[in-house]
Amino acid sequence: MISVFYNYLSKTVKPDLMGKVVLPQGNIYEVNPYGYNLDKVFYACCNAIVRAKGEASSEEKLAVFLVLIAYKNSSPKLLDFICKLASNFAFGHFMDIRKINALLPVITISLKNALVSIDNNE
Repeated sequence: MISVFYNYLSKTVKPDLMGKVVLPQGNIYEVNPYGYNLDKVFYACCNAIVRAKGEASSEEKLAVFLVLIAYKNSSPKLLDFICKLASNFAFGHFMDIRKINALLPVITISLKNALVSIDNNE
């Protein structure tokens, strides 16, 4: 799902001449139901991830998804937008937002350690 959302995101979000990310104003359903609907794609990906089989809780699955999105994107403006969408999704699905927030740094460290070990093996 990360690749689905990231590919859609890369098609709809363009950098300006200075390299800053520009979020088109009509890219969410709330603003324009006929726009790019980034929010709908994000929520569909979140739903698929949360419903995926596995022993992890919904909060753990969503936290991993968010860390992977953050890893692929470095724009603070874009990450703020994604955090807003993630908060809306978690709140709307009665998820424990404190648990998700607590898991994010742990998963980030695990990802960094995994990437370091891969680099050391090469």
